[in-house]
Amino acid sequence: MKPAPFPENETARLRALRELAVLDTPPETAFDDITTLAAHICRRPIALVSLVNADRQWFKSRRGLDVEETPRDVAFCAHAILNPGEVMVVPDAQRDERFADNPLVTGAPHLRFYAGAPIVTAGGEALGTVCVLDREPGELNPTEIEALNALARQTMDQLESRRGEVALLRSELENARYQVKTHEANLLRHEQIQKALRAEHSFRQAVIELATEGVCVFRSVASHPFMEFTVWNKRMTEITGYTMDEINRLGWLQSLYPDPDVKQRALERMRKGEDLRFERWEIRRADGSKRALSVSTSRLTSADGLEHVLALMHDFTEEENFRREAMLGRKDPLTGVMNRRVFKEETAMLLNLASRTESPSALGFLDVDDLKIINDTMGHTEGDRVLESVGAALTESTRCTDIVGRLGGDEFVILLPNTGLAGAKVFFDRLHKRLQDVIRDHGWSVGMSVGVAVFPAKPPRETDALGYADRLMYEAKKSGKNRVVYGEFPVRGDIQSS
Repeated sequence: MKPAPFPENETARLRALRELAVLDTPPETAFDDITTLAAHICRRPIALVSLVNADRQWFKSRRGLDVEETPRDVAFCAHAILNPGEVMVVPDAQRDERFADNPLVTGAPHLRFYAGAPIVTAGGEALGTVCVLDREPGELNPTEIEALNALARQTMDQLESRRGEVALLRSELENARYQVKTHEANLLRHEQIQKALRAEHSFRQAVIELATEGVCVFRSVASHPFMEFTVWNKRMTEITGYTMDEINRLGWLQSLYPDPDVKQRALERMRKGEDLRFERWEIRRADGSKRALSVSTSRLTSADGLEHVLALMHDFTEEENFRREAMLGRKDPLTGVMNRRVFKEETAMLLNLASRTESPSALGFLDVDDLKIINDTMGHTEGDRVLESVGAALTESTRCTDIVGRLGGDEFVILLPNTGLAGAKVFFDRLHKRLQDVIRDHGWSVGMSVGVAVFPAKPPRETDALGYADRLMYEAKKSGKNRVVYGEFPVRGDIQSS
């Protein structure tokens, strides 16, 4: 008996199988229905949904066979996955030199006939088969072979659907755990600080000594820089790169936000003493680097009776970078942005969260105009350079809390959480100008049509949201290309273009 060799893409194949998180899971009706249909259509007593791992084949569903798995070196399916594009049929295993001395043939269950249709991913990796077996020799007619192929495709669809649900649930669970942990930690810090203030009659000293994160205290003033800080601990200097004297002289908004429109509304709420709860901000330090912060504020009254605002700031840049590094294997290899599957998973999760919190979101759908002309006249290598440059510009122009993806071909998408129509227009108008500058600097005869769908409160599902933005992008193309068209959903006015 000669075991089947490994496929050339074995490493990618095993990685794709691991990502599905399906091995050793309980039986599921959807897969049992597939083996029932396979056995009935092909008129065979045994039918399996078999997944080939590194050293075994495991049956997600089985009909007519008691065992849950077998070693890979005796598996018929290990041979079938070598040719992902065709159904492997073994009319009589006793007459086939690959299987004549196989223990599954010479001993129980005494197999003679086998037919297996590979279960193939979109990337071309064969994960296993939908197969039928018999203890008597036989053949399959063309109709039965076609049906077996269809069941294998249906099995792949079921696995992909299951993967999306698992990823979304896992992401929501991790996010919920992180939010609870952060909330508990910040509540404890608030309680410790308030207790120290009452006990020591010195809120400045208590805040500095007890705080483990960035802590500042300020009061609102009418003149520049509109907020005067009276407490600014060492961690605040580490986070921002500025001392308290420097920030009072230069101004919080003017120093940390080169674009004053970005956080104007939240900063105004903060200056007026409204409580913020774990809001995600992005600032630019004195050295020019970007930092991601979680900001919470509370109103305090000092010993002299003046109203102050206490702000706690957690720098989660490293956590965000770690999350991004963990996603490196899930990015589009040409442009460096998220691939289609990952973007849709992340978008579904963030839109679900936005729906629960009734916070605004903006989704931009970008399409490179006339890229085919570049490919036809200058070659696909130059066309790839266009896409690489667009991907780089999108990555550099977005915040760490935004998500950017490539749906395929010349189509890109951007989701801006916590962003309404005014903020979306500022961002996408500026982004469109930057993309035009990049295209002009390279001398490319292309443009960029952009459709931006804004959801003021509860957004729709991810597929519907992409459909809205895609429709607006086609409005931009019909209006002459190389422009931005905005729409608010549910519709509150005419579509706007710029």
